[in-house]
Amino acid sequence: MSFQNYDSFSELVKTSRSVRRFSKGSGITRELLTAFVDIARYTPATANFQPLKYKIFTEKSDLDDIFPRLKWAGLLKDKFVLQKYDERPEGYIAIFTDSNILPHEKCGIDVGICAQTIMLAAKASGISGCILAAFDKDAFAKSLSLPENLSPALILAFGKSAETITVEDAENGRVAYYRDENDVHHVPKRPISEIIF
Repeated sequence: MSFQNYDSFSELVKTSRSVRRFSKGSGITRELLTAFVDIARYTPATANFQPLKYKIFTEKSDLDDIFPRLKWAGLLKDKFVLQKYDERPEGYIAIFTDSNILPHEKCGIDVGICAQTIMLAAKASGISGCILAAFDKDAFAKSLSLPENLSPALILAFGKSAETITVEDAENGRVAYYRDENDVHHVPKRPISEIIF
């Protein structure tokens, strides 16, 4: 085992956090997001059916349409102030399941594998992001005039991070993320002693 490679990968995973505030000038292009999807294309898939489809958004009009559809930082409730216009993502990838290939309810593992792969590819490229499942999927599908076989699963948001995020061991089972008085975002993770039995 090459610990040099392991350490690099470990750092990539540990620093690939959900970012909700972005700064301008990320350099995101349609070509870059397409490259992330192309990497996800190589991941394992249920019986190799590959039931996912993707749509990439980088145009200003599309970004302005998608942003208000998303629900951000649900656990923070009234403590999270909605992003200012210049703190919004500069690109999105929407992931869809295709029931012509595999029933929607059997695609969950594929969606998770591909979403995380894309997020790691983004982080390796110096881009931050957030995986969002909290949006009105029916309304989003209708806005895109999707055929019935395509169902929205997730929207991945991308940009240049404007946040300070720290990961810490959870104490007494408290795993809800929170922000302190300095607006540092804290992410408690269950310690290894609690998850291996």
